[in-house]
Amino acid sequence: MSSVDSVIILGAGASFSDGAPLQNDLIKEFCSTALIRKLGFSSKGIPIEKLSEIEINQLSQIEKYFDLFWGADLLSSFDKKFSYPTFEDCLGILDIAQNRNESFGLEYRSKLNEFRNSLIFLIAKTIEEKLTASESHNHETLINRLVKQGTLRSTAFISLNYDIIIDNTLTGIRNSDGFDLDYGIEFMNFKRDPNSDENSWGRPNPTKSILLFKLHGSLNWLYCPTCNQIEITPKIKGAIKAFTQSEKCYACGTPMEPIIVPPTYFKEMENVYLQQIFQRTDEILRNSKKIYICGYSLPDADLHIKYLLKRAELLNRNPLEIFIINNHKGKKNPKKIDKKKRFLQFFKRKTMVKYTELSFEDFCRDGIQD
Repeated sequence: MSSVDSVIILGAGASFSDGAPLQNDLIKEFCSTALIRKLGFSSKGIPIEKLSEIEINQLSQIEKYFDLFWGADLLSSFDKKFSYPTFEDCLGILDIAQNRNESFGLEYRSKLNEFRNSLIFLIAKTIEEKLTASESHNHETLINRLVKQGTLRSTAFISLNYDIIIDNTLTGIRNSDGFDLDYGIEFMNFKRDPNSDENSWGRPNPTKSILLFKLHGSLNWLYCPTCNQIEITPKIKGAIKAFTQSEKCYACGTPMEPIIVPPTYFKEMENVYLQQIFQRTDEILRNSKKIYICGYSLPDADLHIKYLLKRAELLNRNPLEIFIINNHKGKKNPKKIDKKKRFLQFFKRKTMVKYTELSFEDFCRDGIQD
């Protein structure tokens, strides 16, 4: 812990720079892709891979959900410039109902978990397809810069995103430069022989580990509610495997579940692994000297992140510097001013907050120039 001086926090804007869709666009992006693949050819008449049977089943559930809850014919609505509900609304109301053990009528009660699972599948597939088509590699540029500067080992990462862009980038470093990736939790496949199969993952060596804490879950984690254990699916999105291959716990045979915390005011953080990550994140932030906040604007729904940042500011033993990297090409001045004001209002020590004009791409390439 004491070897970490800098913490890089990665928000949605960081992933967006490498091609991932923003949360508000997830539904629309999914519909656009699904409609094309359902037809089996692009808008230019070029044949493309059709949806698989499993994808069709998941799409059917999502279409049913939008019909019952939002009165929308999902794929037909795409052509009519339908005003889509946010992903936050779609997933959030299902989570609240399940946690309160309530429903929206008898006909909905048995369907809530199916709808939720289909929406998570939607996240995974949409992110996967957008990133596959992207030619941006800002996370790779960032890691290469830190390696060249000799500061990667003293840097920890906090990702607020489900995607595994930073995970796979660090895994590449793990394989080529001898670093280990440490998520701050114990995976059940640590207990297996690392050379036995592709799903095994060697326990990270503390003396050469790079810390990556994912407070909202990750698309490459699978959870067994019976064993209360978590498995990592290295470099692939286990959340997709959970639905497309009915991934089961190798210890007890229970169907595995993804760990995804929705982008809502109501955040379910009771999972023991998320609690462990939260605690380690708190410790890292309170002992850091520099925090770089990238592509993130302190949204109202993320009160738990604000809590961690406030503790870092008030309890830190070091003279903490906080750098905000939240600009992008085409961002208008009124929006810049509003975002800057939000950060300055939040932090007590205004002079220690450096609101830069840098984009995430700039930061990845050049860092902070004195």
